[in-house]
Amino acid sequence: MKTGSFFENSRFIFLTKTSLTCSTLIITILIAQKLGPDQLGVYSIAMGFYAIFQIMSMMGYDAVVVREIAKDQNKGDWLLGHGIVLGVFSSIIGAVLMGIAGRFLNYSPSIMKVIATLSIVLFPSFLNLLAETVFIGLKKAGFAFYTAIIREAVWLLLSMWWLSMGQGINAVLYAFVISRVIGVGLLVFFLHRERIFWWKNFHWIGFKEMVGLIPTFLMINLLSNLLMEVDVILLSKLVPVAEVGLYNLAKRVLRVSFTMVFSIVTAMFPVIVETMHKKRKEIFLCFNGFSFRILMISSIIAIFVSIFAHAIITVFLGPAFIQSVGYIHVLIWKIIPLSLGLLWSRFLIAANQQNKDLLALIIGLPMFLGLGILFVRVWGVIGMAYADILIFICIALCHLFFVNRTIFQTYEKA
Repeated sequence: MKTGSFFENSRFIFLTKTSLTCSTLIITILIAQKLGPDQLGVYSIAMGFYAIFQIMSMMGYDAVVVREIAKDQNKGDWLLGHGIVLGVFSSIIGAVLMGIAGRFLNYSPSIMKVIATLSIVLFPSFLNLLAETVFIGLKKAGFAFYTAIIREAVWLLLSMWWLSMGQGINAVLYAFVISRVIGVGLLVFFLHRERIFWWKNFHWIGFKEMVGLIPTFLMINLLSNLLMEVDVILLSKLVPVAEVGLYNLAKRVLRVSFTMVFSIVTAMFPVIVETMHKKRKEIFLCFNGFSFRILMISSIIAIFVSIFAHAIITVFLGPAFIQSVGYIHVLIWKIIPLSLGLLWSRFLIAANQQNKDLLALIIGLPMFLGLGILFVRVWGVIGMAYADILIFICIALCHLFFVNRTIFQTYEKA
């Protein structure tokens, strides 16, 4: 990939992810201001549930798409066609499991109603992410950006309008459904414009080949998303709902801050795949260079947010939510191990060593559950933030160990 192409793709990916995280943050602020901490807690729990099952319904197919397109640019329509069929089945299963999990956790009827509404969005969300991933793999992320801007604007404007009319939390949910459907329509238009005709390239042999890759990638995505959202779910059973909402504000700030790093790593992934398979002698230079960039960027972001956290919360939310500043000061430092772990996991996936990425996450999840519960009982909600950072440091170190053992040592012997 040429340098110009890399930075252009990275810029559009960043803008795409920024539109989503900013709209989510603004919606969170609107709910906090107009509906209060209790309704914010309900929304946070339900959206955490949705995020887990949305990623689960994707089944890790997005990583397969980017990796395979980086190897062969002509596979875009072929991968898209198989992905749509996969999405039909996975979204139905995900919706059913969302309801079962909510009942198992004995959530209140108000939370279950929100979860049921969000389950409807799984398939259109799948299609949005799948099409965006194809464009990213083809180095045409601009189309994903144009769609995201319109889609998130629809969600935000409709939510603001209906909330101002006193419609309550349902206003946000209905607007979310409508925006995702509009996003699908826009992406279909852009796919047709680029002559990517998925319906002409489906065949069962290729579908079975792709399905064979799914179990490992599904577990990777499921576990990684669980690790990102399980803190809110644990807190929902350990502390009052209002405190969950305040903690979730800190998480939203972290997610917005992480957007730039995530976008850069996503744009780096095709470069990593190309280097791994076509320029093997440059893999050490690629690893060191990318790791240093991500370390510097994530550190600067953490310092900046930590300094201005108090001002951000005071200006946008007011003194009623000032407690979340303490959570931000701790939780924002998670961005460093989170960013490095994400980058190093992409090296493992590019080398077809995704099972090692999965192993690192398997090690991390039970540690998170144990430390999270223990730290909350000892230090309260802030203890969850401490546990979060410690676990992601451990996961990042596991990724680094596996990269050294399965990639560097293998290449040195070769």
